[in-house]
Amino acid sequence: MADKNPKISCVQWRMRALSGLSKFLGEIEKHVREAAEQGADLILFPELFSLGLLDPRKERRAAMDELARHSPSITDYCAELAKKHRINILAGSLPVREYGRLFNVATFSHRDGRPSEVQCKLHPTPYEREQWDTQGGEDLHAFDTDIGRCGVLICYDVEFPELPRLLREQDVDLLLVPYWADSINAYHRVRFCARARAIENECYIAMAGSFGEVAGNDVIDFQYAQSAVFSPSDSVFPEQAILAEAPVNTETSIVAELDFGRLEQLRRSGTVQTGGDRRRDLYQIAWYGKPHMQFTPLIGRQINPYLRELAQLRIKVFRDFPYLYDGSLEYEKKYLQAYIKSSRSLVFLIRDGGRTVGATTALPMVDADPDFHIPFIRQGVPLENVYYFGESVLLPEYRGRGYGHRFFDEREAHAKQLGFPVTTFCVVVRDERHPARPKDFSSFASFWAKRGYRLAEGFTCNYHWKDVGDSEETEKMMQFWIKGL
Repeated sequence: MADKNPKISCVQWRMRALSGLSKFLGEIEKHVREAAEQGADLILFPELFSLGLLDPRKERRAAMDELARHSPSITDYCAELAKKHRINILAGSLPVREYGRLFNVATFSHRDGRPSEVQCKLHPTPYEREQWDTQGGEDLHAFDTDIGRCGVLICYDVEFPELPRLLREQDVDLLLVPYWADSINAYHRVRFCARARAIENECYIAMAGSFGEVAGNDVIDFQYAQSAVFSPSDSVFPEQAILAEAPVNTETSIVAELDFGRLEQLRRSGTVQTGGDRRRDLYQIAWYGKPHMQFTPLIGRQINPYLRELAQLRIKVFRDFPYLYDGSLEYEKKYLQAYIKSSRSLVFLIRDGGRTVGATTALPMVDADPDFHIPFIRQGVPLENVYYFGESVLLPEYRGRGYGHRFFDEREAHAKQLGFPVTTFCVVVRDERHPARPKDFSSFASFWAKRGYRLAEGFTCNYHWKDVGDSEETEKMMQFWIKGL
């Protein structure tokens, strides 16, 4: 989550015939520059806002195919603008043809230079299906950004309440709704649904649309827009639950400040608490689409945008035996600074639909905590020869899929590439009669041995943390395992 309250800008785009792609890109940059000057952290463009480039003389599907050929240039340009103006950009949505199929796709460009992420419209309207043969996507993503976790629902998708509920269960606090409304009725349908979703899911929703018409082009002969940013409805928010709202059918942008702390206050002590009061014992919503697993290697400062979720994952997994770690975000952020500062570190993430479910870390021993240096100095092993594997953490429901091997493969390959002849890791030593030890607990010793690691006699050190249920930190012995590459 961002340290300050982020600001979002929603563009109310005036649709008009444009003479060429360069003119269209110039209009985008104008809005991006203005939003950045206003201190916005994120700018939202409308759905299919490139329709002004559509050739009305061509048959509809052929015209849309031609329009789709511009989309890669538009998204590449937005990625450049995001870095140039230091503002995250959701490029509304654009037609994209992949493997012979046409999709309606929103692209999120990160200002920190991370690769862009996409969300397909899952529910094309009957018009899109019949006139352009637009297909629905099959994935639903939560985007981890430097202002918090966001989700995208393109126009019609916001009318399906299951989707924002699934995103909220991935800890999304902001839903972005680019829309295109060809009637006043259509606009209000999207608006009313968006407002309901903000209340149901205790989150912010920003929507941006286009207005205007293009003579001779019956695809965009009428549009209606009133871009807005909505909040939940409770005492800590505006009485009408509207943070910002544009005048109807006027070319403009609106800016709203998002106080995520108020969302937490609502969820904790609001007049009603829809998230906490939901009867999960009676009903639930499930995603039946294909899993979307992402494998993301990060080095040094690239870790920063994922710092909070990596810390939360470590706290959650290490709370179990044998570590029994009672961690805090404050401590975790300090601990992980070593990996951020090291130019030769590695953090390898496993993410499912935009949520980090597993991670493994490594860095040169010379950059690791000095407590870990002690046994190697004592045994006469040069620290500069050793690459230290920090930890592997994986949520229980993702275990048994071979990710443990993947963690070792990635770290060992990275160590070899850097020229380290030795890799090592350490594990906590607990008494076999420890009262918190589960009856079915089994060590990973045989797994480590099969990977070529040996328990290194005499290579131990002491480390401190607070166990679950304790009031103070206590000292634990850590045992190292070593492998020569």
